[in-house]
Amino acid sequence: MNQELVLRAAEILPRDAVFSIVGGRRARMSGAPYFYAYWLLPRRHTEDPSASDWIVSWGADPSRLGVKVDVVADLGGGAKILRVRR
Repeated sequence: MNQELVLRAAEILPRDAVFSIVGGRRARMSGAPYFYAYWLLPRRHTEDPSASDWIVSWGADPSRLGVKVDVVADLGGGAKILRVRR
């Protein structure tokens, strides 16, 4: 789990945001999505990137998410906070 990523997401995502958490092929997600969903409350978590306004990503290829996104923060090592374009 990337602690810097979850702390930065808490700073960037509006409190009324709907967000998804995605990882790339090599990302070990284990319990991280549950922790992120809890830590980022009252923001609402969805597993469907197309239903989200924001995506917290580590190692995922943005072109494979099925939605168009803008990179808002790139923390390096594949850790990114993305905003879904509407």
